[in-house]
Amino acid sequence: MGADANEQGQSGAPSAETINTESHMIPKSRFDEVNSENKKLRAELEAREKAERERTEKTLLEQERYKERADKRAAELTEANAKAGKADAYEAAVNRLLETELASLPEEVRDLVPEDYEPHKKIDWIAKNKAKLLKPAPPNIGAGGIGAGDPNASNKPIPADFGDVAKAFSLSKEQADAAAKRLTNRS
Repeated sequence: MGADANEQGQSGAPSAETINTESHMIPKSRFDEVNSENKKLRAELEAREKAERERTEKTLLEQERYKERADKRAAELTEANAKAGKADAYEAAVNRLLETELASLPEEVRDLVPEDYEPHKKIDWIAKNKAKLLKPAPPNIGAGGIGAGDPNASNKPIPADFGDVAKAFSLSKEQADAAAKRLTNRS
């Protein structure tokens, strides 16, 4: 009877296996549709993941650039602060030098120094014009020396720089020699 039943399953009556398989079978068109949709969704997911990775990388790169720029700005600021400190020290030194130069000028000519100049320009101006601002020192002609009412004048020698005195008075060599001779003959 078992063989008969087996024969019946083959002869036309569907078996339980065949019924199970046929009831769960998906038509090819539906399978292709679901499969293509699945592939499409996977491609979209991969594209979104790729875009998210790129966006994250871009954000990280921008953050790195920002950090690099911030570090660069911090270094520049440190350097600028150091230079500002040096500039302040130089300015203080220039102001002290200006005060010294102004103090070296007579009171009556200090007003001639331009007020609207910066300190370094004032120092330059003073350096260029100092000779004009100061009274020239008179030449040492030995005034009060020989023959100027000094009772011991005959004991004093003629100064060694008598030639300089003669030049100061625009005397020729002959005139200077004659004056020196007269001075030596006084004794």
